[in-house]
Amino acid sequence: MEQAAAEEHFRSLVPDRGPVLERLEKEAAERDIPIVGPSLGNLLYLLTLTSMSQKVLELGTATGYSTIWLAKAAQNLQGRVHTYERDAKLAEEAKRNIKDAGYHNIVTVHTEDITEALPKMADSFSLIFVDIEKEAYAQVLPDLVDILKPRGLLIADNAGFEEVRSFNERLAKTDGFDTAFLHGFFAGHSPERDGLAIARKRVS
Repeated sequence: MEQAAAEEHFRSLVPDRGPVLERLEKEAAERDIPIVGPSLGNLLYLLTLTSMSQKVLELGTATGYSTIWLAKAAQNLQGRVHTYERDAKLAEEAKRNIKDAGYHNIVTVHTEDITEALPKMADSFSLIFVDIEKEAYAQVLPDLVDILKPRGLLIADNAGFEEVRSFNERLAKTDGFDTAFLHGFFAGHSPERDGLAIARKRVS
């Protein structure tokens, strides 16, 4: 298929996601809020399920779109999601959206700058999703390596951004990790052509 035809084909195959996520997609388009979109959201859901991740950490909540995809999987695993958003207004909006989706009992929204929270974080997680200010990716990587459990997954959005290049290079060279970088079309993503980094922590 030609590129345009292929993109329309895969856009037509996005999964059903319910009224809350569909509303958030419309609001994101109207307000120019970057979201992962339904195809990458569904991938996050599948990766969380297949890795059996009961303790999930999200860096960057925004209005809670990706949080809901992660929570959908965590609920099936009797797990929990902790998500960090430094913008108090967005954090409150996310809380309402997460409650509307029915996941407020398993999601904790922290109104705090994750770059300040990470160095003092004592907990560990089996899946970490990174979607914060791109310049901060490389800064937080050492702390994420420390708090990720063995066999855990580290997933970073927007790996195709120029500002994330140093993060990608450092992650690729991180000892004890198996890493893959994807670059392609993700329907509904902001932007739809972007990259994704996925790394698994080996057992020592």
